[in-house]
Amino acid sequence: AIRQVQEHLGVMRLKSEGHVRGHARHEEDEPEAEDNGFAGRRRASYGGAFARGGSARHGRLLGALDTGGQKTPEQGTPGRGRQDEEGNETDELAARRKHKVEQEAILLKMQREEEAILRRTREAEEEDEEANLRRRLEEEKKQMEEARLRRKREQEEEEALRRKKEEEEAALRKKREEEEAKRKVWVALLAVVDGVKAIDMSCNEAIGEAKLRLAAALREARRGGLDEAELADCERLFGRLVRATVANAMENVRGVDRTSIEALRDAKERLTCVIQAARSDGMPEDELSEAERLRRKVHNKIEDLKGSIRVFCRIRPLSQQEQEVGDASGVTVLDSMTLEVEREVDRSFTRSASQKLAAPIEIEVQATQFSFDAVFDPGTQEEIFQDCRDIIQSVFDGYNATIFAYGQTGAGKTHTLVGRKEEPGLAPQMIHEIYSIIDRESERFDHQVTASMLELYRNDLVDLLDDTVKKVNIRTDFEGSVQIENAIELDCRNAAELSDILDRGLTFRKTAATAMNSESSRSHLILTVTIVSVNRETGQDLCGKIQLIDLAGSERLKKSLATGERQKEAIDINKSLTALGDVIESLTQGHKAVPYRNHKLTQVLQDSLGNTAKTLMFVNCSPARTNAEE
Repeated sequence: AIRQVQEHLGVMRLKSEGHVRGHARHEEDEPEAEDNGFAGRRRASYGGAFARGGSARHGRLLGALDTGGQKTPEQGTPGRGRQDEEGNETDELAARRKHKVEQEAILLKMQREEEAILRRTREAEEEDEEANLRRRLEEEKKQMEEARLRRKREQEEEEALRRKKEEEEAALRKKREEEEAKRKVWVALLAVVDGVKAIDMSCNEAIGEAKLRLAAALREARRGGLDEAELADCERLFGRLVRATVANAMENVRGVDRTSIEALRDAKERLTCVIQAARSDGMPEDELSEAERLRRKVHNKIEDLKGSIRVFCRIRPLSQQEQEVGDASGVTVLDSMTLEVEREVDRSFTRSASQKLAAPIEIEVQATQFSFDAVFDPGTQEEIFQDCRDIIQSVFDGYNATIFAYGQTGAGKTHTLVGRKEEPGLAPQMIHEIYSIIDRESERFDHQVTASMLELYRNDLVDLLDDTVKKVNIRTDFEGSVQIENAIELDCRNAAELSDILDRGLTFRKTAATAMNSESSRSHLILTVTIVSVNRETGQDLCGKIQLIDLAGSERLKKSLATGERQKEAIDINKSLTALGDVIESLTQGHKAVPYRNHKLTQVLQDSLGNTAKTLMFVNCSPARTNAEE
């Protein structure tokens, strides 16, 4: 910017000097006739103007314009011609004065421009100085910040080095302490191992105490930092203790009295506890398989001693209708396994006609005692189920089982088997127990539960889960297992799905009104639940099934007052119950030939009655004297 201003000033000066020099040459060519006074004033005017400009070039210009006021020889011409010359001179002087004024204006303008340029130059220089000062301040500030950051980095590096040194020293101390602690733990572990090796391996109590000491020592060793390779020998010793405990428990079970239910039950509970403890201690499933088989064998033996076919009796309270008509109880419970039934017997039929006319009625009250495996009067639904819990475990162990509800119409069969929402019967409690066992064994076994529901109506099997009408057939395979052809068998992943199957079957079951009950069951209801358990580690599978059967009412035709179609149903029901009674009698008497094929009801139950199967029958009894015959 300064260079541009200087170049502009130079150009202006050159233009001004060229204009003044041209005017001076013009004055020299034309003689001037001025008086001294005017010449002096002109010089003074030009001198002042150029003095204000302050330029040497302006002085030279003034000298060139000044002619000194001297007269030329031609100025002395007398007469008229002189007057004309004087007039011309006056015009020239006026023109020169005007020209001088213009020159003075030009010079003044140039002076002002030069002053403005100088002022802008000074302002630009001042701005440059201020910018330079700011730049120097910023550079100094930046240098100070860099110095501060450099000092901070140096301090951080020093602090990091100090911390690293402290950490290294602490790590070294910790390592020494850990090594010392490991040495102490190792010495203590060796002392425990030496003590364990000296125990009597045939005594489970001594082994149990040794296991506790060794397990505690192993936990302490792991906390102390010993690795698994260093503890391998101790782990093997612990495994020996576990296997010895299982072997001793199995030996004790083998030596127990096989005719005593209590002794077998205690032995089974001890073996079960040992197996569970061994499993918790990490013993593999394949090594526990023999102990599991023995446990199942003992459990089955207990059930056999109870009776492969057990009969419970449940007496319901008198109904409101029976109380309203003045009926009384004719059943007396003598103890937990025995009851007595009183009934009125007419003895007049043994007399002659004349004797009957004299005394036509002779009533005698007879009392008959009956013995059962258990008697409930009436007992709660939970108490009834307790004796069924072991049967469900047998099903998981691979055995078949059957639970019957038998009795006349209105005696409480359906209540015992199904119950109500607030008082669930055997079936809902069984479903809950099945899935409780599945949840408990889910880490060891994969389970599959399937269910079907059939109705045996007048010697015809009906699938209650199938909307279509299909003929359901019974077939027995070469292993003796009963297969139901064309029957739907559904997978049940949870208790809700199995309960839904039960509800569907009950909804479609055939009922009819009789003199005994407004909704008398006219068919046998059969719920079959099959459970397959597969050991995840060994691949061994077990398959068992349980059948819950709600039998139709067993009352006499005379009692039910059935006629027509109802009468035919009652006849078929009694035939099926007679066939079932023949099979149960043959099994209890030990007959080689069992008449399973006498009826479809016994054909369906062929693999669930007899052999290793478990059977439990609930005889539901009405206590009313009017039902004494039933």
